Amino acid sequence: MPRKILFYLILLSLVYNRLSAQAFDSSLLISKEAVRNFSFTSYLLVDSFSKAGDSVNASACLMRIEPYYLMYLGYLPSDLDTFFAGLKITVRAQKEYRKTFIAISNAPESEAYKKFKEMHGEDQEVRWKLERCKDSFNCAVFEEKMRYTDSVHFDYLYKYVQKHGWPKLSDGSLHAELIALHDGYEGHMKYYLAFMKKAVLTGQASSNGYGNVLNRAIKPTFEELARKFKNKVVFDVSYILSRDTPTIARLELMKKAVKAHKPIKYIYFMYESDNKRDYNWFMSGRDGHARRSDMDNYWIAWELMVHLEDYQRDLLHSNENIFYQFVYSESLLKRKKLLLYLLY
Repeated sequence: MPRKILFYLILLSLVYNRLSAQAFDSSLLISKEAVRNFSFTSYLLVDSFSKAGDSVNASACLMRIEPYYLMYLGYLPSDLDTFFAGLKITVRAQKEYRKTFIAISNAPESEAYKKFKEMHGEDQEVRWKLERCKDSFNCAVFEEKMRYTDSVHFDYLYKYVQKHGWPKLSDGSLHAELIALHDGYEGHMKYYLAFMKKAVLTGQASSNGYGNVLNRAIKPTFEELARKFKNKVVFDVSYILSRDTPTIARLELMKKAVKAHKPIKYIYFMYESDNKRDYNWFMSGRDGHARRSDMDNYWIAWELMVHLEDYQRDLLHSNENIFYQFVYSESLLKRKKLLLYLLY
C-alpha cells in the first residue's frame, strides 16, 4: 500500500466537520450522512465491514469507491491484489472492481486531469525541497520557486472554476483540492466553497478536502473565540519546538483538565515569536534539519491534539470532534513560545 495513504487518511479524517462553532453560514457544512455512500467514506467502511466479517457490505462499499480516488492515493492496477488481500470481499466484487479500475486507469487522461495532476506534483516537489533545504541561500531559492509555481497554479484553478465549475474526478478534482488548499489569494478559497460543496454532494470531490479548504477559508479570531467560550485552560507546550514529545506526566495534566472541564470545544495553538517566518517554518516542518521525517514539530503538536481528542471521545462516548486552530502572535521577546489553549 502506498505510504502516503496513512498520512492523508489521518489528516483528512481529522479536519472534517470541525467548524460548527464558527460564525459563518451554516449551510456550508455537509453532514456525514450526505456523503456516506461516496468514495472516501466507502474506503473506510470497506475495512470496517471486513473486520466485522461482513463480506456483503464490504463488497458493496468496494464498488462505491471511485477508481480515481484509489489512483489519487497512488494505487496502480498491480497494487490491487495487495489492496484486496486485507479485505473480506467476494471474488465477484474483486473481478468487477478490477475490470472497472483497469479500464479507467488505461483510459486517456483529460487535459484538465493531466494539468491538475502535474500541478499537484509541482506543488509537492517544491515543498519537499523547501522542507529539506539546509542553508539560507537554497531555502530562499526554493521559497521563490514555490511562490512562482503557486501563483501559476492558483491562476489556472481560479479561471478554470470560473469557466467550468469545480472539476469532476475525471478532470482531476482531487488534485485540484490541494491547489485550492494552498491558494493564498484573498477571496479565492471562499469563492471555491459553493462549487466544491456541489461537487462533494454529487460524489465528484472529497468531503474532507472540502473541509480542509473550509477550515482555512473561514476562521474565527481569538477575540471571537474568547467571547464565545468563557472558560479556558492554558498550557505552555514550548518544549515541542525542540521536538520534545509530551511525556506521560504532561499528558496526564491535560487529561485532568479535559475531565474537569469537559467538553473541550476548541483547541487553539498560539505560536509566539518576533519573526513570523519562524511560525511559517513551524507549520511546514522546516524549523529544523537534523530530524526524523515523522518528528516535525508541527506534527508533534498535531499528535498531541489527536491524543486529547481521542481521550475526550472515550470519556464522553461521543464522536464529536474538537475544533482547532494554529495561529501566530507577534512577540517582542526573542524566545519562541508555543501555547495550547483548551477552550470550554
